[in-house]
Amino acid sequence: MILYISDLDGTLLTNSAMISATCKDLINKAIDNKINFTIATARTPATVVNILKGINISMPIITMNGSTIYDMKTSKYIYYSTIENNLLAPLQALIKDENIDPFIYCMNDNHLFVYHNKLTHPYQISFYNERNSTSYKTFVEKPLPDDSQVLYFTIMDYENKVDSLYKRIKDIEGLSITKYRDTYNKDIINLEIYHSSSSKANAIKYLKNYFHFDKLITFGDNLNDIQMFQVSDECYAVENAVDELKQIATNIIGANTEDSVAHFIFEASQNPSKNC
Repeated sequence: MILYISDLDGTLLTNSAMISATCKDLINKAIDNKINFTIATARTPATVVNILKGINISMPIITMNGSTIYDMKTSKYIYYSTIENNLLAPLQALIKDENIDPFIYCMNDNHLFVYHNKLTHPYQISFYNERNSTSYKTFVEKPLPDDSQVLYFTIMDYENKVDSLYKRIKDIEGLSITKYRDTYNKDIINLEIYHSSSSKANAIKYLKNYFHFDKLITFGDNLNDIQMFQVSDECYAVENAVDELKQIATNIIGANTEDSVAHFIFEASQNPSKNC
């Protein structure tokens, strides 16, 4: 059996961070034709669930760059990994020393809590305003409580500041660090800090083994999709993808604005003998 997995932003979504009506229709037809499809994204379920409304995905989704796997049918996290507590204080000290304010995502009783300082960066404020009105996670303006189950830190700032921090933390044992330019604001660099076992690749392996898939086909556009591509049997970069991803892709398909992933999956579903 084949598992198809797509990234969201810059890949399946339009430039307005939405799924087009055509995309929904094509993917639903493919699912009706027994295609196994899910997504792997840096987003949390707080935004993903709404984005995916109207698509009949029955499989769990990979969220937060692989630090969690979420089952939309049961509204439960079926898997998550956390950063070791002994790394939290020194990591926060380094971030503070660079005059950067992170969002810190924590798990508590199947709910996300996001701790942060007073927001001053305009992009952080925009990020917060777009995501605050949801029942899936709670933003808390206060220091990180002791013994928190920290899934990851997410940082969004200008390139010089993020690069300086990245150089100081990139070799810390026990951490996995992803740095990439924001899809919607090219002046902003995203830096995401996870436990070393957290990645889209490892979460995909978990799903592949759990459901006994024997082939993996993936779609992506950005640097945080590289590890996912490396564990895939076939991997396709959209036309708008970064060059580093295109260089390792099986092939390059059309742009995200052309519903290219949905067309690819639908066409695959028209030949059932190749998908079993």
